[in-house]
Amino acid sequence: MSVLYLTAGAIKNGLVCDEQRQQCRDLSFGYNEDVITYPDKVEVQKEKLIFWHRNRDEYLVWDKLIAQQHLEEISHLIPNPLKNRTMGGQIKLDGFSYKGIKENKYQGCDHKQYHFLAEDVDSADLVVTLHTFQCATVDEWKKQLTQKAEISSCKENAKRWWNGYFDKSYILIDMDNEDSDWFEISRNYQLFRYMLGCNYYGEYPTKFNGGPVYF
Repeated sequence: MSVLYLTAGAIKNGLVCDEQRQQCRDLSFGYNEDVITYPDKVEVQKEKLIFWHRNRDEYLVWDKLIAQQHLEEISHLIPNPLKNRTMGGQIKLDGFSYKGIKENKYQGCDHKQYHFLAEDVDSADLVVTLHTFQCATVDEWKKQLTQKAEISSCKENAKRWWNGYFDKSYILIDMDNEDSDWFEISRNYQLFRYMLGCNYYGEYPTKFNGGPVYF
């Protein structure tokens, strides 16, 4: 019997409720109102978990910036990259079945564990598909995510793409000595190339301070 736990966490204190929480940041940009973040949504199906965050159009920082810069008269000419933007993905677990939720606490943070169970399984594939897009509805985003997941599950195609990507050029230094500084430098170089590859078809350039894993 194999059990997989997928955990979603949320800090709860005097500033947090189920639908909003105070943003824990030092605001130094002349903005005196509360900065609120809203929790992600999670939907569980038999063998997969779908998660997403959709910007709320009535409370966007884009509108605050337009007002702060006194650009209301020409706001219709300025692209809004946040409106209707939905970001998230799905985790598909072949051979596993969803069995329920367990609430727990870790390091003072309340969280939920989504339990998936499989019996008589020696190995299993876990496929993670991510998708970000500006779309009119969440249902439209889910449809695109499903189409993308069908493509991303083709492992052989993915292998060929990554092999071709890394074969274009590479730097390997002191590969037989993993404790050396030179090995660490070349390993970090490969890691950065991997992050660039993850955003190869991205809508925007990779961020310099964190790449595709930046929040």
